[in-house]
Amino acid sequence: MSGRRAIPHASQPLPTGSPWFRFVNRSAARPVYDFDVIKLGLVFQKKRVVRRDDCITFLGADVRPSLATPSMIRWMEYCCRDGILPHLEDGKDTVGVKVSVEHLAPTPMGQEVTYTATVTEIDRRRLTMAVEASDGTQVVGKGTHVRFVVNVDRFAANLRKKFGQ
Repeated sequence: MSGRRAIPHASQPLPTGSPWFRFVNRSAARPVYDFDVIKLGLVFQKKRVVRRDDCITFLGADVRPSLATPSMIRWMEYCCRDGILPHLEDGKDTVGVKVSVEHLAPTPMGQEVTYTATVTEIDRRRLTMAVEASDGTQVVGKGTHVRFVVNVDRFAANLRKKFGQ
């Protein structure tokens, strides 16, 4: 085993100059976010009237245009993102990474929909929210949405690298 460093035992204190100390405490030196105000149970709401560009129209002339599933999911995501954003440090934002939603009932064009997001889990940079869409008559969609807190500059730099810019 000559030439290899031994991993310190958990019961041994780590010396400050040790590479293991720097690895273990890397996140402590660079806080990614400040969740002092984002707590479990925090609720965000967004209201929006269903517009033509939110609707499906492929069911024929006899069927009134109604809220499309991708549009409902888009506004659920915006509800989550816009609710979290004011609680983040400058230069941070969130990106959606998972959506699991059921579209339960139709909502005609012109009707108002209330989108609600409730923080149900916080795991470091990952935020999980219960999402719901209601048109005043009934719940028309519900599920969960997961977002990650990102550093906007780092995210943009990674995209530029990926696309060779």
